[in-house]
Formats: sequence, C-alpha cells, structure tokens
Amino acid sequence: MSIFPDSITPSAAKSSLEDDPNARIVEHKVVGSCTTIHFTLAKHPFFAVFDAETLLGVWPLLNRSSESEW
Repeated sequence: MSIFPDSITPSAAKSSLEDDPNARIVEHKVVGSCTTIHFTLAKHPFFAVFDAETLLGVWPLLNRSSESEW
C-alpha cells in the first residue's frame, strides 16, 4: 500500500494530510531543500522525506507499544 503517489510534491502531501480526517500532521519541517513530514494516519505514525520536489520515501515509525507486534 502506498500512502502517496511517487510524483507527489511536499506541499501536495501536506494538503492531502490536512484534508484527511484520519490524518494528523505532528511536525512539518523544511531545511534547505529537504522537507520532512511526521504524521499519523489512522493513529499509525509515519515519516515522509522529500528532496526538493521528489518524494524519497515514507516509513512507518514504531512506538514502544507496537514493537512487540513486529
């Protein structure tokens, strides 16, 4: 399952998350050409990284309560 299409831009990803009632942006940070978005989707934490306008990847984040499930 892909959360974002490969061609999505950071601003479009942020807007998509803001419009999704099941999503919440925890942190949105831009440093130089790198953009990171830490967000939850259906209460599951994720981290997206962009280089300029290119999505490098989206990774699930583990929290202490979910580590035993892996």
